Amino acid sequence: MNSRLGRTSAYFILIVLSMVVFFYWASKKEVWFCDEVYTYESANGVESEWPNNHPDKWISGADVESYLAADDSDFRFKAISDILYGDHVPLYFWIFRTVSVLFFRGSASIWIGLSINLFFFLLAISCCYFFVCKSIGAVPAAVLTFLVMVLSRVGICQFTVLRMYMMMLCAEILLLVLSFRIIGREKWSAATLVDYVLIYAVTTVGLMTHYDFWIFYGFCAAFCCLFLLGKAFKQWKTLHAKVLWSYQTKLVYGWCISFAAALLTLDRLFPYWKWNLHKGKGQTALSSLVMLSHDKLDNIGWGFKRLVAVLFGEKAPVLPVIIAFYALIVISLIVLSRKERFAEVRAIVITMAVSVAYRLVVCYTLPDAREERYLWCAITLEALCFGYSVIVLIQTFLKSKTLKYIIAVVLCMGVTLLNVLNLNRGNNISYLMYPDKNIPLLESYSDVPWLVYGPICGVYSYYDWIIPKELCFVTEDKAEEDAQAVEYLKDKDSFILYVNEGLLEDAVDFIGSVNGTDYSVEYLMQSTNLKVYAIKR
Repeated sequence: MNSRLGRTSAYFILIVLSMVVFFYWASKKEVWFCDEVYTYESANGVESEWPNNHPDKWISGADVESYLAADDSDFRFKAISDILYGDHVPLYFWIFRTVSVLFFRGSASIWIGLSINLFFFLLAISCCYFFVCKSIGAVPAAVLTFLVMVLSRVGICQFTVLRMYMMMLCAEILLLVLSFRIIGREKWSAATLVDYVLIYAVTTVGLMTHYDFWIFYGFCAAFCCLFLLGKAFKQWKTLHAKVLWSYQTKLVYGWCISFAAALLTLDRLFPYWKWNLHKGKGQTALSSLVMLSHDKLDNIGWGFKRLVAVLFGEKAPVLPVIIAFYALIVISLIVLSRKERFAEVRAIVITMAVSVAYRLVVCYTLPDAREERYLWCAITLEALCFGYSVIVLIQTFLKSKTLKYIIAVVLCMGVTLLNVLNLNRGNNISYLMYPDKNIPLLESYSDVPWLVYGPICGVYSYYDWIIPKELCFVTEDKAEEDAQAVEYLKDKDSFILYVNEGLLEDAVDFIGSVNGTDYSVEYLMQSTNLKVYAIKR
């Protein structure tokens, strides 16, 4: 009873603290990253065209928000899938659309994505905690989960970005947990069948979440099935041909059947996946596997550097930290093996093998841009293994309960301080906010007209444009329509100008010549790829 009470209490405290951290960072979240804006576009923009597709017309910020929001009650899953034909698998966007329709109708709130992230965040934490606490205890499992998945930079990055990365991490943790359950069973039972139904569901969700899940699933299934086949063929001398129908071999057959079922479901729900695999991003990645280059090796090295930087800080020495990181894990494996805790050894070895292999393949097949977000899930899982190994070594070599407690407290305080420094008041959290952008300052100008001059250059500033009451996009062509739109500013004492680098003087001269007015210019800030100015008569 006390053990159950302890697990429940530790879990409750873990969840409460996790939600406190989640809402703290969520309150600082700003939308500026282009892929986040594309999330709104892909899920809710199916209702109408981009507002800037109709230049020279004065609209309001409410019109921009209406584009980013769900305004009707149709879920439009088919339309979303058609938009994502050559880009992403659609499950996250289907969920985003559903949440928008049911709970945020007419709103482009950041809480559409954050509420989705919160659900998968809590589910991932729960799975990790309950799986780990069986081996090392409730309190160490809660502390490990909190430090790695909640307080660390890599954890916060995943639950604050309005994309599918938290959902993918959750699917990967569930896949690993179910895999360990299957390979740990000694005989076939109804519970085994349930595990395969669950692994089919998780596989389907993962394949529908991100194409990189294919890589993670492939390594996970391969390592687990090889482990099962190895156990089966150890019995060759006694079973001979019957080894093909041994219990372990049947488990491999079950795995193949579950994957085939998941693939058929994927084909039914999103048949466009085949195009991406054979002609799109998947084909590009597969073809790059056979092209060895110095850049690819640099990318692999970059992956290890990001592992160190994300977990231990940008200034941490890479080689010594990497050696110590993996050495501690190996030492803990030796300790666990001598204690015959083979289930834990299997879990750590497979998790590390899958995560490292995934990271190597992703880095090797990276396109031109190095994007750290593709590595977040692997780094999280490796960090969990590292933290688990440290706890095992403390529990093994420190016999005094008092000393264990002191060392644990010191380590927790040290890791917490390291995380706080690594976060750098949120500046190191990817896509949380844009340091040069001042949203309160923009909101103070909401009552004056806003003019966006020249090429839009992407959608980085699009979320800004829900703020003003009056907004217009004009081209740099200085056509008659542009002049008519600019003429609206003739009687205005001031307005806000969004303009591309190098076009400021051209824009002010054009507006001044149309309206016969001289203007003064005050620089306000950088809004990602556009500069923002206050223009006054």
